[in-house]
Amino acid sequence: MLGLDTRPMMKSLDPMSAEPLEMAIRKAGVELLTRRKVLSITDIPDTGKISINTDSGNINTDYAVLAVGGEPEVSLARSSGIPSAKGILVDSSLKTAVPDIWAAGDCAEHAGGLVTGLWHSAENQGYVAALGMLGKSMTFENPPFRLKCEVFGGYWFSGGPVNAPGGSGGLDPAETVEAEGITWRPRFRDGKLGALVAAAPRGMDKGTAKTAQQLLLREAGREKTLSVLKGKGL
Repeated sequence: MLGLDTRPMMKSLDPMSAEPLEMAIRKAGVELLTRRKVLSITDIPDTGKISINTDSGNINTDYAVLAVGGEPEVSLARSSGIPSAKGILVDSSLKTAVPDIWAAGDCAEHAGGLVTGLWHSAENQGYVAALGMLGKSMTFENPPFRLKCEVFGGYWFSGGPVNAPGGSGGLDPAETVEAEGITWRPRFRDGKLGALVAAAPRGMDKGTAKTAQQLLLREAGREKTLSVLKGKGL
């Protein structure tokens, strides 16, 4: 496994939470190569193998599986005259620039060039867009839905801007809560939960994950959040 980032799930996990994921990957026998840029992939004649050419040398292997992210399909919107960039451009209520046309989910591009890329968010956007179509306009607030990763028996949870810089008006530095084999890393803004990441190398049950999600969505207070994460309210 190789890529440009310095750690797995760099955008979604902080360094402390990514470390056990990296350990799990290596323990499973997967070689993890960070800070590597793929320049090209070529066939090795008469061998059935390929060569992955990187800025740090070549790697010969049987297969290459590429993870290059997703890109909204907007050709229909463009051909219909609906303004689009990376995705279909929408306002805060998910309306496009064309009357009576809304866009929701991974095809929609929000303010700042944001494409959410999470099915929980897509579901929520569908609800907001439907209300708009019924004449009950509602603002899409981009709730901090969780991103989850389940590999090698472990579970990693991320919600909100876990790597955002702190400072005035921003999130406080992450705190650490250890409970039931899970390392939680909550971040608060003005005493309310603004971001949460967790590493559970031995796994996490769905009920716990959903409870943590609700804490985020409700912007739970610090005392309530820490009590729940310590297992007193799960």
